[in-house]
Order: sequence, then C-alpha cells, then structure tokens
Amino acid sequence: MATFKAFNPLGAEPGKIKETPESRAYWQSVKPAGLVKTKNPHYDLKKHYSKTIELATVVSLVLVLFSFLTLRNFETEAQQITSSIQELIVEEIPVTEQLRKLTAPPRPAVPLPSDDEDIADDETIDDTDINFAEIPPPPEKPVIDDAEDIFVVFDTPPKPVGGYQSIYERIVYPEVAKMANIEGSVVLRLLITPRGEVERAEVIKDSGSDVGFEKAALAAVDGTKWSPAMQRDRAVKVWVSVPIRFALTNLSS
Repeated sequence: MATFKAFNPLGAEPGKIKETPESRAYWQSVKPAGLVKTKNPHYDLKKHYSKTIELATVVSLVLVLFSFLTLRNFETEAQQITSSIQELIVEEIPVTEQLRKLTAPPRPAVPLPSDDEDIADDETIDDTDINFAEIPPPPEKPVIDDAEDIFVVFDTPPKPVGGYQSIYERIVYPEVAKMANIEGSVVLRLLITPRGEVERAEVIKDSGSDVGFEKAALAAVDGTKWSPAMQRDRAVKVWVSVPIRFALTNLSS
C-alpha cells in the first residue's frame, strides 16, 4: 500500500527539530527594522506580466496564420450520392363480408300417440252461438273534475281576510267533544277562486275521533273571504291546505 507524505517546505519532519540556544538567540536578535523590505527583482512576477502576454499573443497569431495558409491548400472532392427510388404498389383489398347463417325454421309438431285411454279417439269442438245483441255496452268514461288537476305556480299565496284568527272565531266547538274534553286537529283542502271565494272544501286528514270536528271545520271555512293567490299581476285559482286545531283552551262558542 502506497504512503503519501505531507508537503514540508522546511525539509524536516515536524516534532523532530529541537530548538537550540543558538537559534533562539539568533531569532531574538533579529529586529523588524533590519529586515529587507524590497523584493528580489529576479522573483517579482509583476514585472514579467507584460512581456509574457506579448510573447503569448505573437505566438498565437503565428499559429493561426500558419493554420490558414496550410489548410487552404487542401482540396476536398464532392461525392455524389445516388439514392434508389422504391416504387410502392397499393392494392385494393375488398372488405371482408361475414356470412350469417340462416336459422332453420322450427320443425312442425308431429302428433304422437298417447297411451291414455280416457282421451277419445275423435274429439271435436262444439259450435258456439254468440248473440252480439246481449253484449253490454262499454262503460261510460269517468267524469274528470278539472278542479282536481289544478296546479298553478304562484308568487303570493292566498290568505284569509282578517287572518287565520277569523276562521277560528267562526268555529263552533262540538258539544260532544266539549263534554268529553276531547281535542283534535283537522286538515282541510280549499279551492280558492280568483275572486277570493271558497269554491270547494275537502277533508284530507281527519281528527281520528267521530265527535264532529270535521263538520265543524267545514262549516267554519264555508263562506269565508280570501285574498286570492297572485301569479305576477294576475289572480289565479289554487288549492291551499288549512290545518285547524280544536283546543279547549281557545274555546269560543
């Protein structure tokens, strides 16, 4: 294995030089004022810069001129390259048609003899006489009520004149429910005309107790006045759901 020694400018190995009294006395006797402050002209590289640059420039120019003069005498021959032209032949290939196999027709049913003795040998269907005069006429078309199909998009919903409190003021609490302390709620569906009148009133959810809440609710909304629903600037006919709560706390007779 190769070993490398460190650079040693003094020429002696470190740690093996011992200071003698004579060397110590010499270095102590040297004073900074007695040291030479001028450089040796033989080792001052700044004085040789200009000469070195001039010499390098001259040598470079000589080499460039020599290269141009030498390479000018060389001649190159042009080589002509001929390329072969290949001819492409395009052939039309017909489209492959896939032949579909025709399905075979179903085989005719062949009657087979049966071993069942209950089947008669010759069985025919009796003639049936139909009296077309006795056929009842078709049923009449059901009458479709136009009011059932009313669905109008409106901007302002209808409201009762005087608010919903005016409907509660018209409610007559059933006597049977009052005596039995029964409370309940009914949901009605009202058809409000453009004139603000109740054209039809229906019960869509009853109270679940047969004490007369539904009849009292229909009687309360009958004849009430409404502000009609508005579609932009036009009054329209719409359905509206009205829940009515029967409570003994707000009883009014």
